[in-house]
Amino acid sequence: MTKIILITLFYFSLIAQRFEANVYITADRLNESQKQELQDLPELIESYINNYDYFRTNDDTQIDITIQIIVESVIESGGRKTYQSQFFIKTPAQENFYDKDFEFVYTQGEEIRHNSFEYQYIGNFIDFYLYMSGAGELDTFGKFEGDQMYAKAREALDLGLRGPSAGGWTYREKVYKDTTHPLVKTIREAKYKYYTAENFKLDKNYKEMREVSRSMMEDIKLATKRAPNNLLIKQFFEAYYNRIVEVIDASQDQDLIVDLMTIDSSRRDFYKKYLD
Repeated sequence: MTKIILITLFYFSLIAQRFEANVYITADRLNESQKQELQDLPELIESYINNYDYFRTNDDTQIDITIQIIVESVIESGGRKTYQSQFFIKTPAQENFYDKDFEFVYTQGEEIRHNSFEYQYIGNFIDFYLYMSGAGELDTFGKFEGDQMYAKAREALDLGLRGPSAGGWTYREKVYKDTTHPLVKTIREAKYKYYTAENFKLDKNYKEMREVSRSMMEDIKLATKRAPNNLLIKQFFEAYYNRIVEVIDASQDQDLIVDLMTIDSSRRDFYKKYLD
């Protein structure tokens, strides 16, 4: 199995990504004039993301992401307009994040620039969640492949904590710390092992699939034992609960199904269907 996994790791390491974003803004609570001032913002954010090499590679493979911004209110003071909104980002591997406190200052037509030294309401916020989502995506390609992007997320976080919207950034600091905490690092390994097991299943190599899935479950059990209330664990099960059971051979490994029923008890009835 080691040889096959090494080949898989090598293959995935050749696949680099860039983001291709689709951005949607909903502002139902604003009046028509206020909505008009935001009409160009989705395109500006898309350009900000799509024309920048977050991954520092020359490969054209892309990660499609969807961003939804729900603007709830706007306050004007001293000629400056501050928008309060909710934010949701979604990726193919379901490295999704929701933030209910996205506060930004924006003037119609204003350029959004990449600047790693100066805080920008929109750019810095977008960068943080892009790096967090991108790191999670890369973890599906190889063991801890997302480390460098998590480091970039940390840089964006530090800049945000020093910025004028520090209140919202304290929540993002918790998101970052939960996701990168050493106690749940095995969940990141489990994610990669799921995709490895899925590849074995597609190749009808069920013996290797079974071996990797058992190792995956050991990683999951270790993380949940160490930090049962961690955000990354919750996110993992929300994204993968109905997928990890498909790489478990329920005819031979019912103990793993029982483990899932115990670990992820809110979905106990779902897992129970896989028992004889």
